Amino acid sequence: ALDVVSALHAQGRKILWGPDRHLGDYIQRQTGADMVSWNGACIVHDEFKALELDLLMKEHPAAKVLVHPESPADVIALADAVGSTSAILNAARG
Repeated sequence: ALDVVSALHAQGRKILWGPDRHLGDYIQRQTGADMVSWNGACIVHDEFKALELDLLMKEHPAAKVLVHPESPADVIALADAVGSTSAILNAARG
């Protein structure tokens, strides 16, 4: 998705993104593209809360935080790595 949006951004195109607003917001922050995101979200990722994650991080300070870009922005801000499932698996292995 980043490559496609980057290419459209380079062409000066405005992008209507759906169905996940968190992923759309993440891609917009990464590319600077002119985007409008649909107000939808994955019900699982939408339940992730930064406050709860922060508490878990304090309980497990040596743990790495690996998240999908469909997570809310405040959760992404706490992450050690952000990426697809395969990218997360690679980060966990590495």
